[in-house]
Amino acid sequence: MIYLIKEPALTTTNLDMMTSSIVRGMPYGTMHYHFKVGTARDTLSQFVPTVASEIPLLSQPIVDSTNTMLCYNGQNSSLAETKLVERSVMLSFAQSDFSWLVFYSEPVYVKCFEAVGSIPFLLQVVGFVDGRKLFDGQNRIFTSRVALMNNCTKGTNPSYCFQATPSNRTEFSALLHKHAHIYPGSNSKIDYTFFSDEILGGGPRAYLQFDWDPRDYRSAQKIVPSIDEPQLLMYSLPHHRDRLRTVVQSPNRFIFEDTLHCTSSLNGRACIVEGSNWVMEEDLDGEPSFYAPRRPDNRDLVLLSQAITHDIHFELPPYYVKGAGDTYFSGKMLAKFARIIMIAEELIDICSPYNGDVPTQCQEIELPSEKTMSDALGRLRRSTEIWINGQAITPFVYDSKWGGIVSCGCHFDEAEQTCQNVFPDCPSFEDHGLNFGNAVYNDHHFHQGYHIYAAAAVSYLDPDWGKRHFENVLVMIRDIAKYVNMDTSCMLFFPLQKLRPKFLFRYSPSIKDNFFPTYRMKDWYLGNSWASGIAMAYPNGRNQESSSESIAAYEGMFEPSLVFTNFNHYSLNVLFNCPQPSYRIIREGYGKNRLCF
Repeated sequence: MIYLIKEPALTTTNLDMMTSSIVRGMPYGTMHYHFKVGTARDTLSQFVPTVASEIPLLSQPIVDSTNTMLCYNGQNSSLAETKLVERSVMLSFAQSDFSWLVFYSEPVYVKCFEAVGSIPFLLQVVGFVDGRKLFDGQNRIFTSRVALMNNCTKGTNPSYCFQATPSNRTEFSALLHKHAHIYPGSNSKIDYTFFSDEILGGGPRAYLQFDWDPRDYRSAQKIVPSIDEPQLLMYSLPHHRDRLRTVVQSPNRFIFEDTLHCTSSLNGRACIVEGSNWVMEEDLDGEPSFYAPRRPDNRDLVLLSQAITHDIHFELPPYYVKGAGDTYFSGKMLAKFARIIMIAEELIDICSPYNGDVPTQCQEIELPSEKTMSDALGRLRRSTEIWINGQAITPFVYDSKWGGIVSCGCHFDEAEQTCQNVFPDCPSFEDHGLNFGNAVYNDHHFHQGYHIYAAAAVSYLDPDWGKRHFENVLVMIRDIAKYVNMDTSCMLFFPLQKLRPKFLFRYSPSIKDNFFPTYRMKDWYLGNSWASGIAMAYPNGRNQESSSESIAAYEGMFEPSLVFTNFNHYSLNVLFNCPQPSYRIIREGYGKNRLCF
């Protein structure tokens, strides 16, 4: 959620480094300049804080909301001004119709340049006002922030202007000035709390928390939130505002009048919220189950039984049973077969005489026999186990650089129905398109999610198998979401080692895990997960590609809680699915059946 960008300057300059806080939803861009001790107005000639633009200005810059400033253009050197700025400079651009505000953490002297060389516009800090300095013990820290104040200044931007009418953003400008000194700190984080609403007749719920670690650029100290003092401004999306709650010392109030403080985005209207600690309440919609939340209509039992007595004999291709091939379609087939078996189990349970109210339709149908179910489970068990016990022809291996489980890859021989390569010859490490890019972390929650669901189903029906392979399955889960408390003191993975039990970890209450990232795929701010992996392999950027497969992955992650008593963190896996923006369609179109779609 937070990044510190440090670019050490040349040792001969007055600048030690630059740092920046970058989080989703921030209305300001922030840059901290760490100048060497002693830097003053007359020593800024080597390196100066600069705002540059590739398009020319619409009008002269406005200093501290009142004074215009004449820029140097190569011909008016005698008229170009060096201005004292107490707080801000407003810049308006003709081509974009945008107006920006530039804020400074202390009074400075600035100068602007137009059409000098190849750069249409520059605004530069050329000196400090001595006597007002902030030091971090070694350096003098100076902060500059920029914020888009108006995206329809003169009414010429067809994307943001309605009927070519300029927008009056006077109130928004005042708001940006009021809160400009507060920025998100480097300790910004997410957290979550689970609770039960049984007193009010509800089920399990959760609070998803965004702690923005608010800091004051005048002191760099953390701000203690107070209802009576300005707080951090951040942009919120529709699914945030539906769930956002007021908490102690953080009002989390919406600050927009007639959408003046909202703007369009690909994810819906983004609107300003004032609050340093967001808390969003989520309905977790009950405990996990392999069965449907509502029983099928009794009138459908005949058709369901006809389908299930045919589908229960499904068999995976022999090469997948040997663990040869790709991890995506093998996983889909395993999950499909597991779902078939669980549907058959549910139908058998519905028609069981031990269940009390047996539908009359059960007398007309034929369901799989005990032997048929046992044989089906055996086929699923063998086909699932081969991929996680280290014996697969296409093994999973541990990548120590990025901290994850990746497939070795398979050059498939159609004639022999197996792989041409043998571990440690792993073609997926060189061919980033092989196996849908699994080796570069593309679609990981899709691939792993299907295998996890199949393993959870086998564990549910064969608990002894589940106990033996619990650690193997949990390694797959850790790869896409390290969410459980665990002790990795006996984690013995090494680069390019096949997954074998001796390389797995012991599960116990601890949060230490240096082998996997915390949430590899999940984007908690947008609410969705990202399917694309390492960016350099996919120059078009990130994508989700399939929200349904993401949901299936997280469903597979919480099903093990039905089997293992020490696997009691299923709620977080439901929470993974809850902020999905697509839930709105389900809730508003079909009623509140599955809020966390």
